[in-house]
Amino acid sequence: MNQQVAAEVFEDECIIANLDSGLYYSVQGIAAGLIQALPCADPDAAIATICALLGEHRATAIAELSSIWQELISEQLVVDRASSGAALGVATAAKEYKHSELNRYADMQDLLLLDPIHDVDEDGWELKEQTT
Repeated sequence: MNQQVAAEVFEDECIIANLDSGLYYSVQGIAAGLIQALPCADPDAAIATICALLGEHRATAIAELSSIWQELISEQLVVDRASSGAALGVATAAKEYKHSELNRYADMQDLLLLDPIHDVDEDGWELKEQTT
């Protein structure tokens, strides 16, 4: 994921907030598994793993996830972390087909840009960058 992106997965939905643009996204269906697999060295392999057990829906699911992957790139939500040495995510095969889609929302854009999300400690205080 891009460093300016926050994401949280809830069962078969993932909410992604782009902190630079103030836009947020909902990724639904088996595509939530694609978000859980990030960062990945080979998105095509992750997609194939997620769709491996889907039988007659496999081709449809692969097309949906490939399209969503391209949307994630075009929205600048994902970057290639595999080459940076970051720990790779693990793709898990979906047990059943659920239609996947990426929805984009701008209704809270002004609020997210006005009051940005900060990293906080366990007591809720904003973490300050340490300078050396």
